[in-house]
Amino acid sequence: MKTSNYSLLLLLFVIFSLSTKAQLSTSQVASNKKQLIGNWYESPKESNGDTLVFRATKYLLTATDSKAFAFSAINFIDNTSFKIEYWRWCTKPYAYTGSYTNVNSQINLDFGAGNCSNSLTILSFEKDFLKVIIKEN
Repeated sequence: MKTSNYSLLLLLFVIFSLSTKAQLSTSQVASNKKQLIGNWYESPKESNGDTLVFRATKYLLTATDSKAFAFSAINFIDNTSFKIEYWRWCTKPYAYTGSYTNVNSQINLDFGAGNCSNSLTILSFEKDFLKVIIKEN
């Protein structure tokens, strides 16, 4: 009987720990929204497919990089406006500016009427590191 009680307590502790971590991640994103404002540069060596990593510092081309290829950049100007460079995640037309909304772990980019829109699901967000999954809406 003692082993059963011990196992139950251990299981409850693990469940509580996991749910607390999930709540912390969501609250960290919510509290750091103001840190989203500013320039974010694609980090190509850390990005893969639809999972993108952006850093607060610009990626410097190496000798093995093609000089003709530019990596994406996004500038969250204020709480609602953004500007982009070298964006390749739209099949529809897009503009270089637009508006965005940020709700919890989702950033929705709207390039305007008749243009594309993207959603960025935040996987990790720190002062100088933004990892997202991108999807065209």
